[in-house]
Amino acid sequence: MPRLRFVSRLKLAQDVLKQPGTLLTLPDRETRLWENRLDWSVGRLDTQVILRFSQVDGRGRQSIMFRVQRSFGN
Repeated sequence: MPRLRFVSRLKLAQDVLKQPGTLLTLPDRETRLWENRLDWSVGRLDTQVILRFSQVDGRGRQSIMFRVQRSFGN
Protein backbone atom coordinates (compact mmCIF):
# COMPACT_ATOMS: atom_id res chain seq x y z
CA MET A 1 0.00 0.00 0.00
CA PRO A 2 1.58 3.34 -1.01
CA ARG A 3 2.58 5.81 1.71
CA LEU A 4 2.09 3.26 4.47
CA ARG A 5 5.03 2.94 6.87
CA PHE A 6 5.58 0.69 9.90
CA VAL A 7 8.41 1.19 12.41
CA SER A 8 9.16 -0.99 15.43
CA ARG A 9 11.75 0.04 18.02
CA LEU A 10 13.07 -1.93 21.00
CA LYS A 11 15.16 -0.27 23.72
CA LEU A 12 16.69 -2.12 26.67
CA ALA A 13 18.63 -0.17 29.30
CA GLN A 14 20.85 -1.68 31.93
CA ASP A 15 21.43 0.22 35.15
CA VAL A 16 24.95 1.29 35.94
CA LEU A 17 26.67 -1.16 38.26
CA LYS A 18 26.65 0.26 41.74
CA GLN A 19 30.26 1.01 42.51
CA PRO A 20 31.70 3.39 45.06
CA GLY A 21 31.44 6.94 43.79
CA THR A 22 28.76 6.31 41.15
CA LEU A 23 25.43 8.07 41.04
CA LEU A 24 22.27 6.32 42.14
CA THR A 25 19.81 5.20 39.48
CA LEU A 26 17.37 7.83 38.30
CA PRO A 27 13.69 7.44 39.29
CA ASP A 28 11.03 7.16 36.58
CA ARG A 29 13.54 5.91 34.03
CA GLU A 30 12.37 3.51 31.34
CA THR A 31 14.37 0.31 31.53
CA ARG A 32 12.49 -1.43 28.72
CA LEU A 33 10.59 0.07 25.81
CA TRP A 34 8.93 -1.46 22.76
CA GLU A 35 7.29 1.05 20.45
CA ASN A 36 5.34 0.25 17.28
CA ARG A 37 4.33 3.03 14.93
CA LEU A 38 2.10 2.98 11.85
CA ASP A 39 1.97 6.05 9.57
CA TRP A 40 -0.30 6.50 6.56
CA SER A 41 -0.63 9.52 4.28
CA VAL A 42 -3.45 10.11 1.80
CA GLY A 43 -3.38 13.46 0.02
CA ARG A 44 -3.23 16.12 2.74
CA LEU A 45 -4.38 13.76 5.49
CA ASP A 46 -1.75 12.15 7.75
CA THR A 47 -2.69 9.47 10.25
CA GLN A 48 -0.50 7.89 12.90
CA VAL A 49 -0.97 5.16 15.51
CA ILE A 50 1.66 4.56 18.21
CA LEU A 51 1.54 1.62 20.61
CA ARG A 52 4.06 1.60 23.48
CA PHE A 53 4.93 -1.03 26.05
CA SER A 54 7.42 0.11 28.68
CA GLN A 55 8.71 -0.73 32.13
CA VAL A 56 9.47 2.03 34.63
CA ASP A 57 10.67 1.24 38.16
CA GLY A 58 9.62 -2.38 37.69
CA ARG A 59 6.05 -1.50 36.70
CA GLY A 60 4.65 -2.15 33.25
CA ARG A 61 3.00 0.66 31.32
CA GLN A 62 1.08 0.52 28.06
CA SER A 63 -0.19 3.39 25.95
CA ILE A 64 -1.79 3.92 22.58
CA MET A 65 -1.96 7.21 20.71
CA PHE A 66 -3.98 8.09 17.61
CA ARG A 67 -3.22 11.22 15.61
CA VAL A 68 -4.97 12.59 12.53
CA GLN A 69 -3.66 15.77 10.92
CA ARG A 70 -4.84 17.62 7.84
CA SER A 71 -2.75 20.30 6.19
CA PHE A 72 -4.29 23.36 4.52
CA GLY A 73 -2.92 25.76 1.94
CA ASN A 74 -0.96 25.35 -1.26
